[in-house]
Formats: sequence, structure tokens, C-alpha cells
Amino acid sequence: MRAATSVHRLDPGLALRDGTFDPTAVLVMRLVRKSWLPLLWAGLIVSLLLGVRQTIEEEIEGYTSVGSFLSALLSPLAGVAASFAVRLTYPLVALVLAYPLTRWSRPSDYAARLGVVRHFTMWRDRLHLARGYAALRWSRLVRDTAAARLGTRGRRFVVAEVVLTWSNPVLIVAWLVVGVVVA
Repeated sequence: MRAATSVHRLDPGLALRDGTFDPTAVLVMRLVRKSWLPLLWAGLIVSLLLGVRQTIEEEIEGYTSVGSFLSALLSPLAGVAASFAVRLTYPLVALVLAYPLTRWSRPSDYAARLGVVRHFTMWRDRLHLARGYAALRWSRLVRDTAAARLGTRGRRFVVAEVVLTWSNPVLIVAWLVVGVVVA
């Protein structure tokens, strides 16, 4: 026998705080998350057009320090470096943006009984909750709720996400064409 579906439904409002900042942050982070691959392909196209013959593996191995990464931002492979920077930083930013949602949670009775270790346990639990909220905020359900809260501006974010989604295969084809023409 099936349980009532209302018990198992997820309320997307749990993953969004009130106001317009949080829905905007969710939609912007989705755009940033989607942008790393088009940035990579655009960077590879620019590097091909400028005649850079260095491979991605050599470029990644060349990042031995923060200074070498920053110098790559000024090179023809700036798009590639920027795509890796986006790919590495957006999960951390998403975690930071999801952290305030954990303040709504009530500490467990178990954590209250631990005494000195209580603060460590509380922070660990909040980190786990923030990771869960960040994962929930990547869902389409939360994205649609955030876009609905923002109205016209939210629909623009959704259209921009679709454009980024379709730009990826277009840039792959462009990279292949430029690679054949330049080679």
C-alpha cells in the first residue's frame, strides 16, 4: 500500500530564505556552475586562434603555485584558467551561501549532552546540513521556485541558463572547426 504523497513531498521553500537575495544567489550560482564548460571551450578556441600549442595537461601541470595560476590568467589560455577557477570555487561559494539555512535547525539533544565537544559537533552537523542544502539548491524544483519568486528577472535567469546549456555543443563544434582550419 502506498503512503500519502503529501508526506514525501519536498518543500523547495526550505532551501530558500525569504527575500530576493537568496533566490537571486541560487540562480546566479546555477549560471556560474553552467558557465565553466563554455568558458573552457571558448578558452581553447582563443588559444587555437592565437597559436598556443600547449596542451591542457601541460597547462595544469604548470600550475605549481598561485603565482603561476595568476600569470596564466594573463596568457592566451586565460579562458581555460578561468574555467578551472570557476569549477574549483563555485562549490565552496554554494556551501557558504547555503550555510545560513542551517541556523534554522535545532541542535540535537545528543549534541547538548556532549559538553565540551558540543561546539565541534554543532559545527560539524551544520557543515553536513549546508552540504545537503547546497545539493538541494541545485535541483530544478528549487530553481523553478527561485525563478517564480523573482518574476521576470527570474525568467531571464532561466533563459540565460538555457543559452549556456546550448552554447556548450555549439562551442565544441566551433572548437573542432577552428582546430581543423588552424591545423
